[in-house]
Amino acid sequence: MQVERDHARSGPAVLGHRGASADAPENSLAAFGLARAQGADGIELDVRLSADGIAVVHHDPTWGRAAGSATLAGRVVADTTAAQRPVGVPTLAEVLALLDGWDGGLLNLELKVDGPASAGRASAGRRAVAELVSAVQRELGVHRQHPALLVSSFDRDALEAAVQQLPDIPVGWLLDAGSVAGFSVADARSLGCAAVHPHWRAVDGDMVARAHGAGLAVYAWTVDDPVAQRRLAALGVEGIITNRPAEAIRTLWEAGLRNAPPPGWRQGRGPGSPPAPSGA
Repeated sequence: MQVERDHARSGPAVLGHRGASADAPENSLAAFGLARAQGADGIELDVRLSADGIAVVHHDPTWGRAAGSATLAGRVVADTTAAQRPVGVPTLAEVLALLDGWDGGLLNLELKVDGPASAGRASAGRRAVAELVSAVQRELGVHRQHPALLVSSFDRDALEAAVQQLPDIPVGWLLDAGSVAGFSVADARSLGCAAVHPHWRAVDGDMVARAHGAGLAVYAWTVDDPVAQRRLAALGVEGIITNRPAEAIRTLWEAGLRNAPPPGWRQGRGPGSPPAPSGA
């Protein structure tokens, strides 16, 4: 399925990276609700599989910063049941319920998979990937009024499983900065991708032109610098993923790349927020 630009809105879509994660705890219901309230066009979040097969929303493979207790700190997410997860960590079902009926919104689900990918992965690892995608599929079947969806991953097995098990949802291939230069549009298309999600520092005009020439949308992560946001918009990327959606929207609007400023916008910048983690 092709990911297309919304021509009713000038400039790239702005997606809140783990929600409005500079202003609220990352990957929390509060961060997702705030990103939407700030006028974000969509939200990016991380999905992992719990020990009992529930899709939970958490970035790291262990309960580190989110644990809040000595009992859970350092425990592996995949070895913990959903009921044991730390307070404040939502399930995918809870996120979908929160965003129910968000017409015009885009929900980017990043599939988090650990261990070596593809040819080097044992059958048990590939089975775990399929189970993660199946858990996502189950929740999407229950919560049918969710926003538009885009599934992404760094992991090739996860991308292939998503294409096979979620054929109506476009898939985006995440690329770290070191992978962008060698990225192959033919490889992306052979994986069934509709988009690529490169690290913003490695995005240039050639990369965008190659992607667009193959019919691939480009969503750059994680872009908090206003100069970089304007540069990427000028290159024609379809989306900017940022920890600070309200500021990104204002930056694009002030540059004439947005139809309207963020809701509640006022002249002048407010006090700064502490930086959020930068990993995808």
